[in-house]
Amino acid sequence: MTITPGAFENILVHKTLELYKSLRFYTRKFPKIDRYSLGLRIENYAAEFLEFIVLAQIKNGASKILILEKADTILKLIRLFSRTAYELKIGEQKRYILLSEQTIEIGKILGGSIKKAKERH
Repeated sequence: MTITPGAFENILVHKTLELYKSLRFYTRKFPKIDRYSLGLRIENYAAEFLEFIVLAQIKNGASKILILEKADTILKLIRLFSRTAYELKIGEQKRYILLSEQTIEIGKILGGSIKKAKERH
């Protein structure tokens, strides 16, 4: 079975939506002061990441590569701030582990998408 480039993008959008939902649930459990600072920052990055993934679907060539690389940077920021929340004992360990697994999986798919886009360019 061969996975087409469009299928990778659909999988990436699906996984990103799941991550967004998980992150919203994760940050909703933060204490109020952290929910409206660190939690909001994490949620905003998740929404921005989703926007870049969807935008990359309609672009080609160099612009697609730039968008995917920007999305990769945003994903790294999501990981960093999620880990920071966990280390500050703001977020639950169980949720943090799930988020880590999701971001690792998304990162692998995103890396493959970037590689494919560069090969085509």
